[in-house]
Amino acid sequence: MLSDDMARFAIEHTPLELYWADFNGRFVEVNAAALRALGYSREQMFDLALWDVDPNFPPERWSAFVESLRQERHARLETLHRRRDGSCYPVEVTVSLVEHNGETLLFGLAQDISDRRRMERELQESEQRLRVLINSTPDIICFKDGAGRWLEANEADLELFALTEVDYRGKTDSELADYTHTTYRHSFLACEATDEAAWQAGRLSRAEEVIERFDGVVKIYDVIKVPVFEPDGRRKGLIVLGRDITERKCFEEALQEERGFLQNVIDGIDDPILVIGIDYQVLRMNRAARDIAERSGFIDHCAACYKLAAARQRPCNQDDHPCPLRTVRDTRQPCKLIRHYRAPDGALRQYEVAASPLFDEAGEVRAIIEVSRDISEHLALLDELRERELSYAHLAQHDPLTGLPNRLLFADRLSQSIHTAHRHRRRFAVLFIDLDRFKQVNDSFDHSYGDRVLTAVAERLRRLFREDDTIARMGGDEFTVILNHIRHDQDAATVASKILDLFKLPFEVLDHSLFLGASVGISLYPEHGTTVDDLVRNADTAMYRAKESGRNNFQYYSRELTAKAVERVRLESSLHRALERGELLLHYQPQVDLEHGRVRGLEALVRWQHPEAGLISPATFIPLAEESGIILAIGAWVLEQACGRMKDWLDRGLVTAETLISVNLSPKQFDQPNLVALIDRILTTTGLAAAQLELEITESTVMQSVEQAGDVLHRLRELGVKVAIDDFGTGYSSLIHLKRFPLTTLKIDKTFVSDIPHDANDTAITRAVIALAHSLSLEVLAEGVETQAQRAFLIDEGCPHGQGYLFSRPLDESGIEPFLRERLAQVESAVDSGARP
Repeated sequence: MLSDDMARFAIEHTPLELYWADFNGRFVEVNAAALRALGYSREQMFDLALWDVDPNFPPERWSAFVESLRQERHARLETLHRRRDGSCYPVEVTVSLVEHNGETLLFGLAQDISDRRRMERELQESEQRLRVLINSTPDIICFKDGAGRWLEANEADLELFALTEVDYRGKTDSELADYTHTTYRHSFLACEATDEAAWQAGRLSRAEEVIERFDGVVKIYDVIKVPVFEPDGRRKGLIVLGRDITERKCFEEALQEERGFLQNVIDGIDDPILVIGIDYQVLRMNRAARDIAERSGFIDHCAACYKLAAARQRPCNQDDHPCPLRTVRDTRQPCKLIRHYRAPDGALRQYEVAASPLFDEAGEVRAIIEVSRDISEHLALLDELRERELSYAHLAQHDPLTGLPNRLLFADRLSQSIHTAHRHRRRFAVLFIDLDRFKQVNDSFDHSYGDRVLTAVAERLRRLFREDDTIARMGGDEFTVILNHIRHDQDAATVASKILDLFKLPFEVLDHSLFLGASVGISLYPEHGTTVDDLVRNADTAMYRAKESGRNNFQYYSRELTAKAVERVRLESSLHRALERGELLLHYQPQVDLEHGRVRGLEALVRWQHPEAGLISPATFIPLAEESGIILAIGAWVLEQACGRMKDWLDRGLVTAETLISVNLSPKQFDQPNLVALIDRILTTTGLAAAQLELEITESTVMQSVEQAGDVLHRLRELGVKVAIDDFGTGYSSLIHLKRFPLTTLKIDKTFVSDIPHDANDTAITRAVIALAHSLSLEVLAEGVETQAQRAFLIDEGCPHGQGYLFSRPLDESGIEPFLRERLAQVESAVDSGARP
């Protein structure tokens, strides 16, 4: 038994607050811990009632509490204690009835639970943050107990299975299948099966699960399931994580189809083809290469190129066995070499191997394409010729005077060009060159002097052509050229013009300055022949036509092609000087508010006033400008002129600050790296606000490179410039990409507007474009509005703006300014009268 002193000592030194009170709520004793916690002295405490310390127990509630306590004899509760300074703190109180000197008292033991409450709040906040984090991810997350009952799931999981309005906790997958759409039943049962598989495996498992939504959309998820066990091995819980990989799977399937198509394409090529990675591994091969590998016995166990090509155990040595991969990697250029293979019959076969680099997005070589061609017969023929008449080999194929290929070698190379062009569906040209007035040289000087002139001519011609082109001397003063890989008919004309330019400077031979001319005939493969004889004969015929046309010119085998080529060369030459001569000018076509007639903007259109040909259509000279590269200079000029003129009209009150100037950007302009900087400089120079400039870009331009186009468009919009898609509906664009572009306007092409509202197809297309623009929050403008019926239809369908001959044709500066004054006056008058202009 403890003595009274020991008990008193324990009471006074315990950290718990101890209170004794009578049934009237008056304190009769407290310990030191209570005095410290409340801030009162012992004498002050005896003057207080319990409700002075505990605000939750006013006198009216005290009686009921005492009565309850008489019956239960003890109670436990959480309440507040109020300190002397008025502040409160939470406590947990245990109250009991005790007997003391024949009197029944209430004994209370109180413990400050402030720290516990704080920890509970922090735990609750932590759980709330975790919930927000889990719900913010698009991945599905679910926790199940050992019996497969759902405990928690994030919003993405509940939305996927349409469980947002269902009390899912405590239910298994089978039970939840009865609470949601019937299409989910199969998915829920499949989930139960994969859950069980994860439990049986006893470790993390991963699988793809297909889920059909109630709206018919099928989703594919990459699902990870992690089982959790009790220490005794009993099942405790299952963590389920899932990521939507539907788009990735579709992309992979499309990629697989594309790879299959590519494989079929290269399998159709007779020459062996290998795609080799930078680590020497063969990534892909065609059927011809696979046949060789199978015959060599390497296909089943070898993926390294050096094992397949050279039967080596390590990469080839550059000295004794050149490695095309290493050569291409080091030089970043294509290369060719000869390889030797042993055929099944034991014969040694020679292959010409051509390797070309494949670059990644960073411009680094990531692989090579290696194409091999069996040249055994060709080399054997050369060896035979070399053995028979080694000293005459060069003379047999080359002109002894000029060193150029002769008629024999030219015919051979022409035959090869025909074979290659036929296989790869390419085009090439044959040029037949005959010197004008060369007979006079021989008549005026001796033949040795004429030979020197021919040598000088050959040297000039040799410097003009590429290595893969062939120039030959056919005999006398006749030369022929094979131009490989031409794309357009006019490419041959361009080269012919350069040949003629070679003869504008005199030939300095033995202290004599000699002026010569040349007549050039052109035949095209396959239009003008598919054999060596046909192509040479037709080029020769065209050359004689050039002589009949006054010499020192070129002619195609077709008169029509000759005329077109000459006209194109003439126009291209004039176009380069058009800017310098001030022959370009701008016309402006108004864009108006269809309902009220206000001028919404002006589209700047470039025109070429040729001093001889008159006004040339943009459809003629803009493609020329694109191909020659002068479109960049013309485009910059148009931008600067249009912005400067717009600022001038704004300052003179002919337009308002809301009026736009629209300028078309060509594909080559849009691709130039300094486009945004150029526009920023022009706006700064002219003083025009960026918000008044609208750039018009075609669908096909932005879809050529979606990622690059998106970057340029975002930078233009950050500058403040508006962006319109021109001729919308005539190209091909993905709505997925279109809605991500920062566009401001869609322009309905005039081909759809011309027959509305009578043509049902054009009417439906126009309605669809207007609805699309509205859904993307874009402004919409119709081109080619020419009738009041078209205007009324467009207004009714919600298209607010248009341009076309109904309002005005494109006008030059002298015509557009009166139009602006007149339209401004009409609008002001209509506003005053309340009528529609």
